[in-house]
Amino acid sequence: TPSFIVMLNTPNANDPSKNVSAQYQGTDYKVSISGNGVNNTYNYGQYPQLTVGQTYTFTVIMPPAQKYTGTPKTVQFNGSQIELWANKNATPVPKYTVTINVTPSNATVKVDGNPYDGPIQVESGKTIIIKATASGHKDKIEPRTITSNTTINIKLDPESVTPETEYCTVTVGNINPASAIVKFNGTRYTTGQTFQIPKGATLVIDGTAEDDYYPYNRSIIINNSCTIDVPFMPKSAYYTVKLCSKNVNRSTVYYKVLTDEDANVNNVIKNQDVEIAINDTFKIKQGNKFYISTNTALGENPDN
Repeated sequence: TPSFIVMLNTPNANDPSKNVSAQYQGTDYKVSISGNGVNNTYNYGQYPQLTVGQTYTFTVIMPPAQKYTGTPKTVQFNGSQIELWANKNATPVPKYTVTINVTPSNATVKVDGNPYDGPIQVESGKTIIIKATASGHKDKIEPRTITSNTTINIKLDPESVTPETEYCTVTVGNINPASAIVKFNGTRYTTGQTFQIPKGATLVIDGTAEDDYYPYNRSIIINNSCTIDVPFMPKSAYYTVKLCSKNVNRSTVYYKVLTDEDANVNNVIKNQDVEIAINDTFKIKQGNKFYISTNTALGENPDN
């Protein structure tokens, strides 16, 4: 008749890689014996006569309250005491139900790389990785640690859409003189041609003509479709100057032209004070200088 020593094996709470062993002192265990015509479970002290030299498998069966599970041990029975081991049952880890809702509803959802088709069971404390994708939306990856039954709502952001650029049509109007070379933002166009430019953009117009004309330069912000004329200024151009008011205490107002080019031309006399009355006019060439004074002809200090 065999006799047994029952050893309990418990994981170390501080270091799971190491175990704590102790001999069980109770007698409320059972032993399962099988082999060589024997196959039964026996209470403590109720064992069959075994044949020395034969091989048998022994398994200790602990009371449920002890929460240990025996490890089968196959040995050749030699009549001596047999040491049986039982390992501490692992504490069951609770599981929780996880439900995932994603907007838009046609999004593809994966949990830890596996397709999500509906609520899943997840062990408490486990971190899952949720990835949601949908056409026209930015992908989203979210890690979640599960500690209870939970519903996870995820909303995907639409991909940023670049607004279409609004364009304005520019028509090149009259270019005077017609032989002039005019460029719009660096590209030459002639009268009647059109081109497009983004709304709100700056249009730079540069032009050159014969020597008798000044170069043309202008910058315009284009907010609507338009027609643009390009009139060049002749170098021989004269302007008419009109005295519109005489807001001075002096009785007489004079003008004097200061440049040689206008001497004795178009009613202009160089370096001489000429009296001018309200609404009188005189002409002066573009780019030339003149000044207005009062009572200088009488030798008084002028108001310039």
